[in-house]
Formats: sequence, C-alpha cells, structure tokens
Amino acid sequence: MLEAHNLIGSIDEFINNELKGWVAEVGSDEKLDIELYCNKSKVWSGKANCHRKDLLLSGIGQGDNAFNIKVSNDYLLKDNEFEIKLKGESETILSKCISVESEISNLNSVDNFEVIRSVVSSAFDSDFYLMQVPNILLEGIDPVEHYIKFGWKLGLDPNPAFNTSSYLEDNELSGENIEPFYHWLNKGREAGISASLSLYPAKELTRSEKVVMPYFDFKYYLETYPDVKLSKQNPLVHYMRNGWKEGRNPNSHFNTVCYMLNNLDVILNQCNPFLYYVEHDNNKYLSYSETDVVKRLLKDKIFHAMQDITFPNELAKAEKVFVMVVPEHNEMSGGIYSMFSIANIVKRLKPQFGYEVLIVTKPNTQDVTYCRQKNFRNSEDVYRFNQITRLRNAKEIYLNIPEYATKNFTEILTNEEMSFLKSVEVLNVNILNQNTELMPDKHSFQDLREISNNLTQSVAHHSYFGQYYSDLYDLPTLLLPAYTDLSGYNAVQHHEKDDLIIYSLDDAPHKESVLNRIREKLPDFELIEIRGITFDQYMELANRCKYSISFGEGFDGYVAQPIYQGGIGITVYNEEFFPSEDFIKYPNFFESGVEMLDGIVDFIEYFESNVDRYFSLNKELIVEYDKLYSFDNYLEKIKGLLSFNFDLYPGSIDDSKMGVASYKLGLSSGNI
Repeated sequence: MLEAHNLIGSIDEFINNELKGWVAEVGSDEKLDIELYCNKSKVWSGKANCHRKDLLLSGIGQGDNAFNIKVSNDYLLKDNEFEIKLKGESETILSKCISVESEISNLNSVDNFEVIRSVVSSAFDSDFYLMQVPNILLEGIDPVEHYIKFGWKLGLDPNPAFNTSSYLEDNELSGENIEPFYHWLNKGREAGISASLSLYPAKELTRSEKVVMPYFDFKYYLETYPDVKLSKQNPLVHYMRNGWKEGRNPNSHFNTVCYMLNNLDVILNQCNPFLYYVEHDNNKYLSYSETDVVKRLLKDKIFHAMQDITFPNELAKAEKVFVMVVPEHNEMSGGIYSMFSIANIVKRLKPQFGYEVLIVTKPNTQDVTYCRQKNFRNSEDVYRFNQITRLRNAKEIYLNIPEYATKNFTEILTNEEMSFLKSVEVLNVNILNQNTELMPDKHSFQDLREISNNLTQSVAHHSYFGQYYSDLYDLPTLLLPAYTDLSGYNAVQHHEKDDLIIYSLDDAPHKESVLNRIREKLPDFELIEIRGITFDQYMELANRCKYSISFGEGFDGYVAQPIYQGGIGITVYNEEFFPSEDFIKYPNFFESGVEMLDGIVDFIEYFESNVDRYFSLNKELIVEYDKLYSFDNYLEKIKGLLSFNFDLYPGSIDDSKMGVASYKLGLSSGNI
C-alpha cells in the first residue's frame, strides 16, 4: 500500500496514551494531512505534529514527519487495528494491530526495544551495514537501531547473508509493517522459513574474502556490473574468485588492472591484487584509481628527479652514515615523528660521533617516495632507499629499520642494493621496535643477520623493555622512549578550553558504543576523530580539547600530548604498552572497554563539576609522564645508541659481557 502512494512510515508504539509513529512521502519535505482510524472508526485528524532527530539524520525529510496522537486507554483493552490514511482518501497507507499483549507493539519502549535489539544484534554486521548507508546519515545513531527503525523499510540488509526485500516479498510481509530480520530470527528460523539469501552466508566466505570485505563496495559492484546482479551471485565472492581476473574493480577507488601493471610481482605470483593491497599496503585509505595512478607516476618522477638533483655531496663523500628508513607514504604517526626526531638528534651529535644522516623511504615495488615530510615541523630532506648505493665512500653504515619492515627486508632489495650493503666494511642494523605487536619473531631476522653481524633493537615503551624481550628476539636492547618537544605549544586551562573531545582513529570493540554514549548523554560536547591532519593541526585540537580518548595503544600521544596541553587523556589500560600497573589508580585509565563504556560519562560529568580536581589530576599525570620522558634522558639514550652502549644483552651474563665488548667496538661486517 505504501508503494502506491510512494510513502514510507511506521506506527511504532503507545506511550502515555499517545500513539507514536511517522509517515513521509519519498522526495518531499511537506507534512501530510493524515487521519487515524481504530477498528474503522476515525479517532483523530491532522498533520504530522512533532520533530524527531533520528528521522532527520536518516535523510527522511526535515525530521518533521512524526506524529504523537492522543488515544484513549479504551483502545488498549483488546486487539485493535490502527490505520493511517491520507486525509480525504479511503485507502489505508499504514496499519497495525496493537494490544496490551502485543509482542512488538511498543517497538521504541525501553523493554521491548532492548529485547528486539538484543536478538537483532546477535547476527548483525555493523561494518557491512555501514557500507550501504553513508556514515553522515548515521551520525549519532546506532546502526542496529537505525536498521530496526528505518533501514529495513529502505531495503537495507543487516548482514551479507540476509536479504530484507526478498524476505518480505517471499513471505508476503511487505504490507504488514513487520521488521523482517527480527521476524526471521525470532520466528521464521524455527518455522523453517528461508532467510531469502541473496548472498552466501558469512560462514561460507573464505579467509581472504573476509579480509577484504570491509573495503569492498557491494553497491558499486552491482551497479557497475549488472550481469552479476542478474546472476544473483554474491558480488564479493564473484570479484574474489573471478571478477579480478576479468579486470573488474572492487570499489570506485581501486583499479585492478592499474594496480597489477604497477606491481609486477603481484602478476608473477598470481596474487589477487585487491587482497594484496589490503594486506600489504600501510595506508588502507589510499585510493588507487586509474587517474590516481597516472598522477602518482608523474609525482614520483618529479620526486625522483628532485632527489637525484639534491642528493648531498657530503653524504656521497662521508665515511660514517646513519641511515633512517621511514614509511614510503607521506603520512603522520607518532612512530614516524619519532624517527625524524632521532635523525635530527644524531645530526646534532655529529661533532661527537661523526655521523652524516640520510633519511630514506622504505624500499617498495611501486617505488613510492617523497621529498619532505609535510605533517610536522622539520627541515629534513627525504630520499629513496636505492640512493643508498651513492654512499660509495662509506666505511660504516648504521641502518635503522622500523619493526614492521624487517620481515624479509632483503627480499625486496635489488641485486645492486644487496651487493652494496654486503660490500660495506661495517654494517650495523638497528630495529626500531616501536610497537611490539608489529615486531616479527626472531627467525624473521635471518636475512638481516646474513648482511650484518651487528643486529640490535631499540624499544620505545617501558612495558616491553626487559631481559625477557632481549632474549625473546635474541637482540641487544636499548630503551629509547619517544620524546616529543612541545615547547612551542602553550598549555591552556580548563576554562579556556572548548567543550571538545578528540579521539584516535584506532579500531576497538568498544569504540562506537563509547562514542554513541557520549553523543547521547553529553550532547554539548563536540567529538572529532584525529585523521588526515598535520601535527600542528593535531596540537591545536589537543590544546582546545578538554578530554582526549585513545582507542589504540593507550599509553600514546593521543593521551600524553593533550595532558601536557592542560587536558585529560582517557584510555583503557593495556599492559603491553603501559610501563606499570600503577597507572590503573588514575580514574582516566579504565581497566576494560566495558568499564569505559559504563563509566566515561560519569567521569566527564564529575570533572566538569569539579574543576579543581580536574586541574590536580592533570598535574599528577604530568608528574608521572615527566618521570618517564625528558629531553636529557632522550639525548643520553641516543648517545647510547650511537656508541653501541645497549642496556641489555641476550643470553647469560658472560655472553652479555662479551656482547658489550664486541658491540661497543662495532665489530660488525657483512663480510666477517
């Protein structure tokens, strides 16, 4: 009946003698003249008379399409059929039978809605759902709630295995105003009714298909390749098993053929290009369309030319060179900032240790590179890794590689690069262990040991610094905590800050629930995710915000830097990254995601009402951080790195003493 009028709507619930619902005409913002009938008798007439934010955010008119209609309790004493009609027309556009005993009559009432949400949530795929609806439309609304109230009426699917429209059509439920997924989970499944699968069940997807699924655009693929839609195949499965071989694209940003042409190793190894891209590319948000490829190739040619022209003569002549390998994409992270910081200090220590400094991008098959890090203040030129072969006069090279890049590092090197590294008289290799979760096992370093007998690690966090980790990786170990110079950024007090909460882009199971809880309970606070901005822009937000939330490591810059700017950082305690359990005593460090969800609103409300306590907590946290991080200590640690004076050595005490002697002498060479 709705289709005849091009209308959508819902009769939702009785609360306090009011019948609540909404009705709207597709493509129109006008309020409709409607009439309410109960058991064929008209009980009310008028226009939609209230505003609902959830309707507005879901793109249903201006949100003024809702109605709250006063109805006598007499109508609730038995089953009654309520109908909504357009004023002056006889045809019913909405109908619903409601009684006190009705199982789903009060869809939005707290008790029944939570029951329905619980059932639907058990099989709901939020990531899949969000791919069907632009995120901006869901801002402030839980995906499950959106589906229950609106999504199924718009033909959206709750997971890849359930087709909403097909289920309604197959079971003649289209005019019944019954949420189909709940119906199937609660009744249809037990009755043996088919789920009307238009896609393969998730359990039938391969590991590879599950890996790429978050980045696959189902709607784009079906619209671009109508033959797949006609065949009623799962578009994801079609692409992963056949589509990529036919040159089809998984989304509007990734061009399969262009990627393969620019990554010949993918062709030679017969890899699925999109899977390879998702698993191996450091920046999942990097687009790879045909236009992007042309632009990138032109840009890289310019970068290469600039790097070739500007390569310093003093480096070509240097006998001692400290080489810092950085990610090839010009992005921002705390780890990248730390790499440039270390390189800068080594350059300043040249009078004492004699190293020239060369920063190079990680070797990669696409030969991606850049000339200057644009995301934070620095004056360092950046070169390609293959330019290391220009260090013809070098007798000693100190190569520093981030942990994630060490596995099979030499496999990607050219014969010329390998020959050069093996020819260097003394080649020292240090692994920058900035995140122990990215650190490979010790067997993965075998190729590095083949070119250097002096393999070491520097660790950035106190929590994974110790004899255990030195033995685990079989590496001499130096504690080298990251240090960020914030002297150019002045802290501000609570009363000068905005009602702003910033949060990290990391994924965490509790992230969306926490953010939605804040949006619901603290509507005056603005929430901003830190993504795609420079360090200066980030520090401006860190200065303005009252609170910051890290959904990642926890003991990181998302927490620390806002604290130094006069704010309070909030996170879940993580023993992998926190230096000790003592930090749990502070109320801003929760013991679990569930505890954060339950307590974060009360935490913020308390400190907003007790500004003196806010100030004292901030000072207590600064004292704790100052115990761990200082420039003087940072400088001494880098001196220890350059003099091969490591804190710990693997193995027995006797072995460690021998290690001290050999490492201090720098007796390492690929030829020994």
